[in-house]
Amino acid sequence: MTILRKDEGTVIFRKDGATGIEKTPALVVLKIRPGCGIAPHALPVQAVFYILRGTGVMTLGGEKVTLSAGDLAAAEPGVERAWENPGRHPLEILAIKEPGG
Repeated sequence: MTILRKDEGTVIFRKDGATGIEKTPALVVLKIRPGCGIAPHALPVQAVFYILRGTGVMTLGGEKVTLSAGDLAAAEPGVERAWENPGRHPLEILAIKEPGG
């Protein structure tokens, strides 16, 4: 049995008010401070994003959409995505990637 506690993991990036904490190679918790974001980028694998806390703006393939706690979005391989937190509260996202990404 494998158990991952919410405070366990390895910081894989910390930049411009955003932090990524890897729980496993396919599970990352993103924390984005108010007024901060994650620059546009693409991955070679599919990723699913579940909003744990807060409200943010995801740009996916050039289209912007506002997502709030409980919402889910999927990004196909190679499609550029970016995140912004224009709100006053932290944005927390669970990113689930295909292995190899």
